[in-house]
Amino acid sequence: MTLRHLRIFIAVADQESITKAAKELYIAQPTVSVAVHELEEHYGICLFERLNKRLRITEDGRRLLAYARHIVGLFEEMERTLGAPDQRGLLRLGCSVTVGSCYVPKVVKKLKEAWPQLEVRVRVEASDEIEKGILQDGLDLAVIEGIPHSEYLTCKPLMDDQMIPVGSPEVYPGRMSLSQLLECPLLLRERGSGAREILEHALGARGYKAEAAWESSSVEALKMAAQEGIGIAFLPERLVETEIQQGTLRRIRVPDFVLHRTIHMIHHRSKYISQGMEQWMRLIEDAFERKE
Repeated sequence: MTLRHLRIFIAVADQESITKAAKELYIAQPTVSVAVHELEEHYGICLFERLNKRLRITEDGRRLLAYARHIVGLFEEMERTLGAPDQRGLLRLGCSVTVGSCYVPKVVKKLKEAWPQLEVRVRVEASDEIEKGILQDGLDLAVIEGIPHSEYLTCKPLMDDQMIPVGSPEVYPGRMSLSQLLECPLLLRERGSGAREILEHALGARGYKAEAAWESSSVEALKMAAQEGIGIAFLPERLVETEIQQGTLRRIRVPDFVLHRTIHMIHHRSKYISQGMEQWMRLIEDAFERKE
């Protein structure tokens, strides 16, 4: 099997169509079909099923896809690194939304100060999307809240912080029971975010369920809605310190209910860690240790 086979297979999996994959790769449709068939013959598995005029990848296909993306990604990384020895490197860094708001901008600044020629491309999304980016070799490293779900990811804890309920001091008291708080409109992150998962897990352990009055991928939108008295938001303590000091937000204390979370750095477990990557990872670790 060759890299060409793997690239064709990845295109078909992404497009769910032989025809679209052929157009994307600028090759003939029969060539794509032959490459997929040769892969199936070589490994003795079925890679796709045809359902409703579209190709659906099989479970065996998904396993091969994870390897294919990683192998092709490693080859392209080798080409970038060895083919351009005068360049200092490229780091594709992912981060979950609240981590991106609170910590990553300063981390990227430190990376650029230490390596002025380093190109840092940052992607900010919900934790589950960032994990997909790592698994599909769209990202090199990522910093997320919570624990990653895939067995193909290596994670290292960087620091602990706390999420706290906050609301307008004109609307909400500074102390409530958990049941009282959950009767109020809740301003929550979208499903799939690490912050939402941490909250739902903590509430579920106590027999409660969170019903969102608002859902947003923007922590700034949730913070502003809380300031306007629309409801109660669960936000990182560091993100709302200034607003609490200025009196535009009030921390609501709930007896015996504390939301701790751990921020992790993750990468694909099979990723080749170059000397430069080791240095970048070490700087990221040091930056978070200083914040703890």
